[in-house]
Amino acid sequence: MTESIIEKTFKDPDVNIIDNMRIAYKESNVSISKQFLDIIKLQFSFNKISPAEYFYYQLYKLPDAEKNKFLGKMSQDKLFLYCTSLHWLFLAHDKLVFYAAMKGLGFPIPNTQAVFHQNRAFGTAELCTDAASLKTFLLEKAQYPLFGKPISGMWSVGVSKIDGLTPEKQIRLHDGQIISCDKFIEEISHFYDSGYLFQDTLKPHSQVAKICGDRIATIRFIVALKNNGPEILHSIWKIPAGGNLADNFWREGNLLASINTEDGKIERAVRGFGSDQDLLEQHPDTGARLTGEKLSLWSEAKSLCLEAAATIPGLKLQAWDIALCSEGAALLELNVGGDFNLPQIANGKGLWDSEFKSFVEDCKNDTESGWNRRRKRKAGNLITR
Repeated sequence: MTESIIEKTFKDPDVNIIDNMRIAYKESNVSISKQFLDIIKLQFSFNKISPAEYFYYQLYKLPDAEKNKFLGKMSQDKLFLYCTSLHWLFLAHDKLVFYAAMKGLGFPIPNTQAVFHQNRAFGTAELCTDAASLKTFLLEKAQYPLFGKPISGMWSVGVSKIDGLTPEKQIRLHDGQIISCDKFIEEISHFYDSGYLFQDTLKPHSQVAKICGDRIATIRFIVALKNNGPEILHSIWKIPAGGNLADNFWREGNLLASINTEDGKIERAVRGFGSDQDLLEQHPDTGARLTGEKLSLWSEAKSLCLEAAATIPGLKLQAWDIALCSEGAALLELNVGGDFNLPQIANGKGLWDSEFKSFVEDCKNDTESGWNRRRKRKAGNLITR
């Protein structure tokens, strides 16, 4: 069987519970019984921390007050429901809809060259409805380098980058691999039903390139849409390293950095999780300084995020990915809330502080008021029939 060129699935962190219990006992002198008690309490609490997450975040090292500020993945969906109008979900989950909306509002986004789908057109972009038309686009019409991704994908699963074509009309990928055009099309056909798009490859800002190499490293802004407007709660830099094309933290070797939202200064940079987590002062590939460095285009990126966030009132908790490019900041993606592990790992602190609790409580009250209004409206309709 030929090895796959493009990832098809997301990989959950591999946390061995037994090994980590031994490590916690040996390194932090936390007894096995104490670990069991902690895990049971947190798993059945509001926070819903799983046994794996207990060690993923190294919660055994923290006092109880700090442990209780961490939120597990099982708690995310419930909180998202409080903060989300379901009518607006599609905007975040469908990249073509998202890019169309942002382009219409005048925000900077990557240029889409082509869409690979049965019938989903996107403005002037080439519509490739089958393998034959996609092959024609790739061999005759594409402007390289080219970045590809699924329309409804998450966690950067399925992304690709084509640097160009060889003289023999074969595909040259970002890592130097040479494959046939037919093989590449076979790989991305896995995503055909939901669609796959091809965009211009963005060029990183010179500071980003100096630190990370010639690849995009996105800022993740966690935004709360409050009554007085959007507010950035957390700023995180997703930093690619090693041979990784995409900057998502689940890819082995990538880094996360917490950023001071006011001035764009990197405060803390980490690689890995659990007992294998390292604090880094420099990028492992380039040796460039991380902590203390102020990111360029910071004011522009913040303003772009806040302006865009204000246009989406139905998503109260938003997670924006913004790229710092040679031509300025650009919107890449919008997520509903985003995975909580990113700010918690980057900051080394739990999200469930007093500010976030208050925000979610307000969202919950608004949501429940809306439900009650709809119930009363339905009841009134029944009475007047």
